[in-house]
Amino acid sequence: MAMTTASGRTAPGLRADLSLGSFGRKRMDASHGAVHEGGWDHYVAVGGFDETGWRDHSKGDLTHFNAKLGHQGELGRFSLGLLHGQSTLIGNGLVPWVTLDEDGQGTPDLGALRRSAVYTHPDLTRNRLSQVTGSWSRSLDGGMNLETLVWWRDSRRETVNGDEAEEVVEGSDVNASLNRTLTTQRGAASRWRSQAAAVRTNGSWAALWSPPGCAMSKPSKRASLTTPAAWCQKTSPPS
Repeated sequence: MAMTTASGRTAPGLRADLSLGSFGRKRMDASHGAVHEGGWDHYVAVGGFDETGWRDHSKGDLTHFNAKLGHQGELGRFSLGLLHGQSTLIGNGLVPWVTLDEDGQGTPDLGALRRSAVYTHPDLTRNRLSQVTGSWSRSLDGGMNLETLVWWRDSRRETVNGDEAEEVVEGSDVNASLNRTLTTQRGAASRWRSQAAAVRTNGSWAALWSPPGCAMSKPSKRASLTTPAAWCQKTSPPS
């Protein structure tokens, strides 16, 4: 799946949105795009989200920033983009609603007594992503399109989970443990593609051909696991 973010040409003008909700929910989004002389255009977008949550210890927030500078000229369309986002999200698990005894009789448990209660906390996930992209495209005669894309990305994910301790020291009030994980990814890649399409006017046939293309990516690091990510896909023209 390929997605194209907004630009000054596709989303010109100033746009803003503000919403408020229950449990301290607040959301704000704003963007501005414009086309300038000489074929240049720009687009900037910012957004934020924050809430306290309807359960105990469930506050979360998210912010993002997106900027794009583009140019349309005789040599094609060029754009340079910057994306940054970070979030702090809570994922408190389920709580028991009813406890059954040996005779099968149910006794209301934590969830029935107080719906906003949590069994253990914290259950926290922090995400951070920074990405720089550059792209170029050009339309040629005969329906031929040339495209190239390069990007660099740096991401980080940190989790902290509070769980009931499997072993409790006798005479100690400590009955929980904190589990932590850290995942980082850094990589860069480039990709080019040329595409030609031919469609008969009466709609009786259609053909699409993509000449050989290749994308290379540096290895990404996840904790102590290193996985190479490099691929090259080739297709043949229709006979």
